[in-house]
Amino acid sequence: LQALLNRVWEDGQSFPFRYPVDPSVPNYYHLIKHPMDLSTIRGKLDRYGRLEEFVGDVRLVFDNCFLFN
Repeated sequence: LQALLNRVWEDGQSFPFRYPVDPSVPNYYHLIKHPMDLSTIRGKLDRYGRLEEFVGDVRLVFDNCFLFN
């Protein structure tokens, strides 16, 4: 999982998803009930029991983006 996450992280287009959204962004945390970002995923790597859990968190990053924007 680490190698896969590294590939996503190193992609130049991943920059907006690497860290949590700034709390000062209006309404983000009112609309997004389960925030997720790549650094949070990195911190959870040892706790994923199944690949599907990891994939679910990665999808959540982008689902949140689509929902908010």
